[in-house]
Amino acid sequence: MGHVVAIIAVSLVFLNLAAIVFDLGEVIKTSSNRSLITLGLFLLQEAIFLIPLYLVLREKLGYFPAKELGLVALPWKKTLLWVFKALGLIVIFNIGLTQLLNWTGELPGFGSQESHVPLFGTNPLDIALAFLVLVVIAPVIEEIIFRGFILQTLNVKTKTWIASLGAALFFGVAHFEFQVLGVLTLIGLILNGLFLRSRSLIPSIIFHMLNNGLALTLEILISTGKIVL
Repeated sequence: MGHVVAIIAVSLVFLNLAAIVFDLGEVIKTSSNRSLITLGLFLLQEAIFLIPLYLVLREKLGYFPAKELGLVALPWKKTLLWVFKALGLIVIFNIGLTQLLNWTGELPGFGSQESHVPLFGTNPLDIALAFLVLVVIAPVIEEIIFRGFILQTLNVKTKTWIASLGAALFFGVAHFEFQVLGVLTLIGLILNGLFLRSRSLIPSIIFHMLNNGLALTLEILISTGKIVL
């Protein structure tokens, strides 16, 4: 299974290097069809995540092992309990990070995340596509890959804390937003713990959706001037 991770990693490096070389960020921001271009590039990235895994598992097992990857339903009360616990950890983390930044002024890997809104736009269709991409599709596919596959694969080969740290770091690096690598890694650790304790991806997916949804909503409110920081 290690070659699947290698394929994902190498493909993501080439995709992001191409984005840097051709300055795709600026090209997208100045395009009249930026939300559709962003959607296409995002779907390409998610395909790089999912297709190698799907093909290898189908070849080895003859089917896509949804349950083995963690796509198992839990009673809704248990699901909500796990999600609320993870939200509580995020609140505690944000309070602690705010205090730490007040003392230090700046901390590598714990900077400000670049807004995704300029890559989509602010009209209703653009916002709808942004929510579809970042709040619906991304959490599902990323949880299957990083928690369902990578974390579980590493957990078989090494100690749980090492597996969790490795999967969280990969989760952070895969986003290629190194100014917030520390933040993404810590979120990855919370998601890892949520999955390992609940033994289901459903709480992780819901928490991931809520986290992305809140972050995107804040970005939109700031970009449209409804919130001034």
